[in-house]
Amino acid sequence: MAKKLCIKLLEYERLFRVIHSVSEKLDDRAGASCLFYNTIGAFLIERALKIPAKPVMGSAFILVDDPSDTVLSFSNVSQDGTFSSNSNAFHCWVETQEHIIDFTAPVYKKYFDKMGKTMTVPSKMFQKRKVDMSSSYQAFSKEGDYFMEGNEGLTRDLLSRQSPAVSDLANICLRWYKSPPKKIDKSIPIQNDLGEIIDINLTPIRVSSTW
Repeated sequence: MAKKLCIKLLEYERLFRVIHSVSEKLDDRAGASCLFYNTIGAFLIERALKIPAKPVMGSAFILVDDPSDTVLSFSNVSQDGTFSSNSNAFHCWVETQEHIIDFTAPVYKKYFDKMGKTMTVPSKMFQKRKVDMSSSYQAFSKEGDYFMEGNEGLTRDLLSRQSPAVSDLANICLRWYKSPPKKIDKSIPIQNDLGEIIDINLTPIRVSSTW
């Protein structure tokens, strides 16, 4: 069976660059970045690409480096290996009918930086078929393996508490985004809370491959 992608690599890169640029300029709160990137990512996939998508919050584990067996973990994990998610320990991702997509993947390195760990993590696309998810986070065998478990209650709670400003920023991203091969503007002017016009520049970060 061909592993058909839900969105193309160039579409993913363009979506990420727009979201990341707006986040860096207007919203880059380290603890909330996955919420911002992926709630807006789901919105853009639906509105710009016409693919049903939704943000999901819960526990997430991704093997990001084979040599060191490094797993990026977003969860509470106890000594016996059980795990759980809550408002202080979770990740947010996008789900379509058959795929899981994470728009924070090209900046996974930021999570290690926040923990004070030196880690070289390439900027890649995370888009995986649900049927390819590992049976558990303890069953990883190769780089890019993943395990995610959504938490419906947490998802409802966090979405209900999102700032109304996120909707405005999502519409800025939608206005800026252009599907390849259409040309995208290198910057977009917006009006800030003080009524001043500021320019948001498109990030130079590129996405070259997939997890």
